[in-house]
Amino acid sequence: MNDRQGSERGEELALFRRLADDQLSAEEFAQLQQRLLAEADFRERCVRYLDLEACLYDELAMPPAAAEPDRRPAAALSWQSLWAVGASLVAVAALALLAVSNWPRRAGGPRPSAEYVEAQLRGLEVAAIVTHVEGLSVAGGQPPLSPGMRLKPGTLSVQHGQVQLEFLGGAKLVVAGPAELHILSPKSATLVSGQAATRVLEWGRGFVLKTPEAVMVDLGTEFAVGVDERQGSEMHVVNGEVEVSVLGSDGSTLTSELVEEKSGLRIRPGAQTLEQNSRSQLKTLKILDDVSPPLAVTPEYVRAIRAAGPTVYWRCESLAGGQMANEMGPQFAARLPAAGMASGAIQVAEGHLKFSKAAGPRHLLCGPLPALNAESFTVELWVNPEMLHWATLVGIVPSGDAKAPVHLNVLELAHQTTMVHQAGAFRFMHRHPPTGRGGMNLFTAQGCTPGQWHHLVAVKTPDDIRLYVNGKLDRRLEGKMGSDDVPYQLLIGELRSGERQFVGSLDELAVYLRELKPSEIEQHYKLPGK
Repeated sequence: MNDRQGSERGEELALFRRLADDQLSAEEFAQLQQRLLAEADFRERCVRYLDLEACLYDELAMPPAAAEPDRRPAAALSWQSLWAVGASLVAVAALALLAVSNWPRRAGGPRPSAEYVEAQLRGLEVAAIVTHVEGLSVAGGQPPLSPGMRLKPGTLSVQHGQVQLEFLGGAKLVVAGPAELHILSPKSATLVSGQAATRVLEWGRGFVLKTPEAVMVDLGTEFAVGVDERQGSEMHVVNGEVEVSVLGSDGSTLTSELVEEKSGLRIRPGAQTLEQNSRSQLKTLKILDDVSPPLAVTPEYVRAIRAAGPTVYWRCESLAGGQMANEMGPQFAARLPAAGMASGAIQVAEGHLKFSKAAGPRHLLCGPLPALNAESFTVELWVNPEMLHWATLVGIVPSGDAKAPVHLNVLELAHQTTMVHQAGAFRFMHRHPPTGRGGMNLFTAQGCTPGQWHHLVAVKTPDDIRLYVNGKLDRRLEGKMGSDDVPYQLLIGELRSGERQFVGSLDELAVYLRELKPSEIEQHYKLPGK
């Protein structure tokens, strides 16, 4: 190394030291971010330096322990973990900066049972949503994780209890403490330590879960993973298939294998192959499906809806003979077509409608409703999505062929669509005259939380459309919306002929041939006990 190179390397080390000591100015920090993203060699040296710093602080913070001959050096393990994480360029830069915010906290003081540290990079988008927590406590005055929290790339540490996430790329993942999970993107994460289980949704195939020793690429399945510093990584496939790669010291694949249902494997530290593991203890860790109670509908709520005078009010408590009765009179019962009855994909469960995925059409149909769009109308319902997906809750179409691609309105859960909106947003679309494309859209400002009940109200008047969520106006669009005397019918649970099938629960669905006032909407939201 010549003098110039030595000088540059010395300046670089000084920069890393100032970064670790939080002494960089805002301008210097921004320049560092750019170099981390643009220069692979520089990024590698920065990660290595910060990793060594973190290991040093860990070592100094821990009491002396007896020597363990088979224990791998902490620095080597951590570097292998970080290098595996480095498959994503943005994630590597995020973790490099994250190391600085993370390691001083380990030096001492009380810690909560779970905490999340967001990567300090601008422009990162939400990767996952907290959908369920169990057994967490608070320490040091920090608030606990709670359902509905949106998490960008960062580190999730769980000391005890469980945290379940839904990744926006189509996977559910539960972490059981003590554990550390690095959230990299909507489609990938690294389990650094502890236990986790994941189930990948049908549309989310290809979700990647990494460990220090391996990378697991889901092929449509559910599996559990455990990481121990001395024993390495183990996994158990509950169903489906997983492609498992054993990683070398540089983080690339040494060998890979397709692991099928009911199989267990172990990858020991430094191993170059997989070994069978029939005694896995991971089988008890499972994804939670129903994480919220049924909607607690009070008699006061039912009386308030009746008093508001809807044309249709479905309590969703019975499907006797394939019919859902209208509480307001003998007309306008919702009908379950024969194909839907045969599939069993729409059931009444605990006082609400439960929708499951089906191979063919399955929806409830009601109509024709005369004069629905003569002036103003309102659609009100409660919705609890089981997962994030693109799904139609209610469609309003001209009477006749329910398969025709012509809509006046759709009220949907919007996720991974071809449009621009928040992940898991609710959508109210209005087209007049009804067509198969175009129209005006309202998307909610925030996405929904799977496993929670949401009160949703869509209002159309001749002069505007409005979308309310949980009693409050979320979006409004003014303009001439168009009215007519055409009879319309309602499709509930899918767009048409099996498209955009909703998976989850609906309850207390009402249709009014008038504009529901804001005070009424707020009152209706507050009446059920939640």
